[in-house]
Amino acid sequence: MGSLWQVAFLQATMKWDIMDITLPWNYYITECLANGELPLWNPFLNGGFAQMGINDTWNPITWLIGWIFGYDATVIQLQYIGHLFFSGIGFYHLGKYFGWSRTTRLLIASSFMLSGFMIGNAQHLGWTIGASWLPWVFLNYKKWEDDPSILRSVFLAMISALMFLGSYPGVFVGAVYILLGMFLFRVIHILCKRNFSLLKKIIGSAILSGVTFLMLTLVSWMGMLRLSKYINRGDSFALDSTLSGSLPFEAIITFLFPFASVSNMVMWENDWTLVNCYWGLLPFCFLIFGLIKLVTSGVSDWGANEIAKIRWYLFGGILFFAIAMGNDLPLRTWMYEFVPLMDIFRLPTYFRIFGIFFLLIASGFSMSYFFKKDISEGFHLIGRQVHKKTLAAAMTILAITLWAKNNASIHSQVLVERKGKFELTADAQFYNNVFTQGSLHFMLLVLLSIGLVFLKKNYLRKGLLLAVLCMDLFFATQFNISSTVIHDVSPKEVNEAFHYFSPEEYPLPPINQPFKKLHRVANFDYVHLHINLNHFHKIPSPNGASPAYFKWSARAMANGLFQKTIQYPLVFAAERISTEGIIEEATIDTLSFEKINLLHFSPNQIELESNFTKSMSIIFLQNYHPDWKVYLNEKETSIIQCNDTFLAVEIAEGKQNIRFAFEPKVEMSAFYGSVISWIIVFLFFITITLRKRGKS
Repeated sequence: MGSLWQVAFLQATMKWDIMDITLPWNYYITECLANGELPLWNPFLNGGFAQMGINDTWNPITWLIGWIFGYDATVIQLQYIGHLFFSGIGFYHLGKYFGWSRTTRLLIASSFMLSGFMIGNAQHLGWTIGASWLPWVFLNYKKWEDDPSILRSVFLAMISALMFLGSYPGVFVGAVYILLGMFLFRVIHILCKRNFSLLKKIIGSAILSGVTFLMLTLVSWMGMLRLSKYINRGDSFALDSTLSGSLPFEAIITFLFPFASVSNMVMWENDWTLVNCYWGLLPFCFLIFGLIKLVTSGVSDWGANEIAKIRWYLFGGILFFAIAMGNDLPLRTWMYEFVPLMDIFRLPTYFRIFGIFFLLIASGFSMSYFFKKDISEGFHLIGRQVHKKTLAAAMTILAITLWAKNNASIHSQVLVERKGKFELTADAQFYNNVFTQGSLHFMLLVLLSIGLVFLKKNYLRKGLLLAVLCMDLFFATQFNISSTVIHDVSPKEVNEAFHYFSPEEYPLPPINQPFKKLHRVANFDYVHLHINLNHFHKIPSPNGASPAYFKWSARAMANGLFQKTIQYPLVFAAERISTEGIIEEATIDTLSFEKINLLHFSPNQIELESNFTKSMSIIFLQNYHPDWKVYLNEKETSIIQCNDTFLAVEIAEGKQNIRFAFEPKVEMSAFYGSVISWIIVFLFFITITLRKRGKS
């Protein structure tokens, strides 16, 4: 909380996607539930979108937070902070499973929850949520391997389901491949030992866990699967697009100097939010110390089990960083060609979270070695070992720092003009930032080295380690926070607009003005927020920010039909629609609003009455989807897809009742299946808990 005090204590507002996309979507979800609606269709985004096909629409944690607190700028920020804490707690328990000391657990867990991924990608809440569940999923998988019981398999399925329902799908798929690789390795190991009874048990338990996961997430993956057929993001990307957002090789410098990553908004031809790989000064140093010790002392000074673990986790860390460097190394390209689902995700840099995760585990085992040696051999030996290595690390960083200072002086001789002001070049700023952070690292390592010599008590030395780590993570976060996390705007100012301008219920949208003008209602603005605002005032919009579009909607935008049609109201009438589904503009009744009376509007349906003197077609400016139904005088009739992407129905003259309703029967059935599955799982755990209490 200290490292992110501006966010935790609500002194600044987070920025970019978390406010522009995640907040409006979460607000839409919880407002649907508050009004007795399921979040199936979102009419406030780009002329309507099937929100049911986005995995985190069905995240029970989002539903719970929205039900208790509602969503605004404060709640979404505290949700981010909460997931950082949650990730640290998960890593702490993972360290406990590995047998690490409490000091090691605190050092590694703190480094994970304030790593460069969590700070650099703060705007991508789905990414950080996925990262926060990663240690929990990994821990429970390891426990399941040790004891493939029904209880463990169901619990692993539940934890995995919560990760899937909250995270960016690419992060979850990456975690699945990791677990799948570990599972296959385990099966091969059992086969080599010819332990067929254990093999039968573990495969049966894995099937139970998989089926439980599929049932808990049924509505989400079913919605995603069906939606993928209709949207531009459901098809394979071209290889060049898949490799966009790769981690540049130069980003390795952020292992030690994350401040260097914010020297310019475009760092090494990539967005500066995608290049921060920091995982803590002390974990980095202790991993290097451990590798040096391993090389110089050989196997005899280490346990064979510890050596194997360090090697495997180090290999895993290097492997995933190599995958993240898609433009510089071929691994991501090979995955695109040969690994299922790896052709639908861009931004390979997200794989660096797995690299950070595994390197921190390797570092934890290295730290654990030194702390165990401390206990067994006494202070003086371990003090000299770590003291000398720390001093050597400090000298190395000092050399880099002086080199950076020299380059900063050279590049500072040239200034560039930006917005009427003369500033340092990006190169000069880069070297200055390396110098600044390098100077801090040098002082912290010298402090640690001196403390290890003069502090005789074990608890004082451990306290010093924690203090150095806290200072390191605090400054590493604060150096980058203004660039990748916050804007200097108070959440209180943003929230005032929520409470003043956002209606509790869904108002009837105007139909006497062009649909395109419903994007912003008159005479108000949300401080700091500028995108997807119609989610808040609950008026349908033809605009918005989203990574996905319907294929037919994109086609209509490309040929101009979309832009031409939204010149008319949300609901209007025309006399003729051609056999190709094109509205004949000359037949449009520009006074339709005088003959149409809206009766009801909600995200999933609109009901109206019409009274025309001749047969007409009623056009409803929402994007077509096969699950849209139309009822004429409460009798279902055929729906027309007009102007490539919008909805229409033919009506007779006279008074008519028309109701457009979004009724996805498959997703509705899947939703009830998921709800029943969650209830069964909760009853299962309650029963187990009561039985344990009864026995005790």
